[in-house]
This record gives sequence, C-alpha cells and structure tokens, in this order.
Amino acid sequence: MNLGTAAGIKLGTAPTTRSIALASKSVFHGQSAAAYFGQGSAQRLVLELDGIIVERDPSVAYDIYIDLPKGASPDPKAASYVGSLDFYTPRLKGGASARYDITPLARRAGFGDRELAITFVPVDLAGPTQPGAAAPQRTGEVTIRSLAVRVVASQPQ
Repeated sequence: MNLGTAAGIKLGTAPTTRSIALASKSVFHGQSAAAYFGQGSAQRLVLELDGIIVERDPSVAYDIYIDLPKGASPDPKAASYVGSLDFYTPRLKGGASARYDITPLARRAGFGDRELAITFVPVDLAGPTQPGAAAPQRTGEVTIRSLAVRVVASQPQ
C-alpha cells in the first residue's frame, strides 16, 4: 500500500533532501502511526528507492536520514538515521532498487499525517593515501528515479 511517492533526485557531493507527502489518514484507519505499527503489528513501513543509476563512479556512499532536524549534524547513531546507500553491489541494467525498513521511525510520536524529508548525506569512502596528504576530491553522480514510502506485510522469521 503506497503512502507517498516523490519524483527522482540527483545526488552529488553535497547533502540533498527530497520531501514525500504522506496520505496516511486513510491508510491508518484513524490510528496514529505509532499504534498502527506497534509491537506485534503484521505491517512494516519501508522506504523504497527505485531506478538507482550511477552515472560516474562515486567516491562516496550516502547516509540516509528521515526528518533530520535543521542544524543537526548527521550522525548514524541518531534516531533519524535510516541506513546507507553504497555502490559495492552490482547494479542491474536500467538501475537498481533499495529498500529500507523505517518502521521504528513510524513508532515515534508525531509521525504520520505530514510529509517526510529524506536527506542523503555523502560520506567519503576514500581518505588521504599518506599522513598529512589532502583527501582526494569527492565525486558522486547518482540518480534515483523515484522514492516511495509503502506499507508492506511483515516477512515471517
């Protein structure tokens, strides 16, 4: 069940944000997201990235955050951290897809009847090759055709 989608995004060497408006009132049947996705729920909330195309081999991966507070420093230990998008896995012709379980974020108070800001923060993969040397120039040209937030059934363990 689709909660919201956004058009494509181009990622480079600076943080980039795309918002997704959520149509959650009809999906949650009057419940809060926290109640709908509560412990024992058979439903999961996922962020799907579709049509990932690497146009130029990046020297970065991208840490993904949902609703990263303004002025906050990105931190993978923060509650808004979703995961990392890297390019170590083979890509299929026409683009690859990635899926992230964001159910724990949906259980936070205030999640739901609004939009989500998805922020991609580049993380350098290559550092200086010698002590005191400058880091290599950051590169990254990645296109994601679409972003979606969907409710899916839990997979049995």
